[in-house]
Amino acid sequence: MESKKYYPSIKQAIVLLVIAFLIQALAGFIGGIVIKGMELKNYSKPTLDFSEFILCISFISEIIIIFIGLKKAKTPLKKIFESPKTNIKDILFLMVLVVGTWFVMAGLAIIYINNSQAARETQERLSSILLGSSKEWFSILSVVIIAPILEEIVFRGIILQGFLKNYSITKAIIITAVLFGLFHGNIVQTPLVILLGIVLGVIYIKTGSLFMCIVGHVLNNFLALFAGNIFLINGRHIYTLIAGIVLTIVSGFVIKNLPNNIQCLEEVEICKENIEA
Repeated sequence: MESKKYYPSIKQAIVLLVIAFLIQALAGFIGGIVIKGMELKNYSKPTLDFSEFILCISFISEIIIIFIGLKKAKTPLKKIFESPKTNIKDILFLMVLVVGTWFVMAGLAIIYINNSQAARETQERLSSILLGSSKEWFSILSVVIIAPILEEIVFRGIILQGFLKNYSITKAIIITAVLFGLFHGNIVQTPLVILLGIVLGVIYIKTGSLFMCIVGHVLNNFLALFAGNIFLINGRHIYTLIAGIVLTIVSGFVIKNLPNNIQCLEEVEICKENIEA
């Protein structure tokens, strides 16, 4: 039976994410019926279209579980953003790793989509939700800014920081990344987002900074939104994949030799020393 001192354990993290899923499913079902009913009865167009509604519900569910997670962890929001100083050169290599990882993810995604009807249909549905808003600024703000901030608070701020206090570093990073991938809930994103989750976990381990995880996530989503028409058309995805592998290997080799810089673990060690004293 799993019994861990710090919140969350694996089971507790799963429960937290299930709460978000249930909120999204229930609100999406009710909202979908209401919006469809308004359309059938020729009422004036709702303030939010369906894609905007889905994104807003997703963000609200994440805010709710952030509140729950922080309360159970007995940690103020400000606390999870505390971080030690980080070398600018180290940050640069970590951002190169993010770019390389996106190149790999994007190249693999195009190969997958080109060879799978189910993947193509899933990608089309996903695009209609993320980019289906009639307000372009809303899509950009949601995908590039709001989603990375909320998801990083949940996964690297609450879940990973708790896991690091309960499990080994490798186990904490991998399980957090798997939960991160599953949270995206579709066959196109999940395997690739797990890879991104591992990279963002490494960023946290090497910098101890949730803010740097947010920056890495913002960079990834910015590339996903704006770089596809440059790197992924006319067969360029193969060259993008190769470039990504090279960038990932080179930056990964440098990053491997950087010392870990985990603020939350230092606090646990201090607590242990005080108890033993």
